[in-house]
Amino acid sequence: MNSEKFDIHIEVWEDFTQVKYYALKVSGEKTSILDNFFKRYEDSEEYSRSIAWIDNWLTQIGEYKTANNEWFRPNSKDQPNVKKLPPPTSIIREAEIDFDDNQLKLRLYCIKMSDNAVILVDGGIKSSLETNKSEDLKHKNMFAKNIAGQIEKQLQAGNLSCTGKNIEFNEKFGLSYYSSKRERLN
Repeated sequence: MNSEKFDIHIEVWEDFTQVKYYALKVSGEKTSILDNFFKRYEDSEEYSRSIAWIDNWLTQIGEYKTANNEWFRPNSKDQPNVKKLPPPTSIIREAEIDFDDNQLKLRLYCIKMSDNAVILVDGGIKSSLETNKSEDLKHKNMFAKNIAGQIEKQLQAGNLSCTGKNIEFNEKFGLSYYSSKRERLN
């Protein structure tokens, strides 16, 4: 199976009062992977409520809260900085926010850099209780974990730093991903 290499860049997506969100963009593409995630689902009758719910949480966390772990679902022990939105249902219930299962059909993977800086990666349909059994999420999860691992190595090498809301990188910084199917990235 032939794989194609995709160079990935980090760009500012939205700068709120408490949190600055970043998105990933494939080199040569006009839109970020995150923007493509929103476009895939915002006009869908089945998923429009889920995408609006995630967008609302991004605004609430970014403007009025910080990116504390409580607002995100944990993802895996091997990459603890990879998180998911929307928040766990227990947190939503504690906040006394009304919701229904139609708002919880999608997941958005995030890489938490600090309480004030989060990279929003990509997301998809939650079709099973287990990520590995959700065909769409399985690939998004692998991608998020791969990028998080590369970011960790770049931090250790001094090619990337995060101070408060700001992610900065030098000329040696680079992310890439190998995929046999381009549509998994955009």
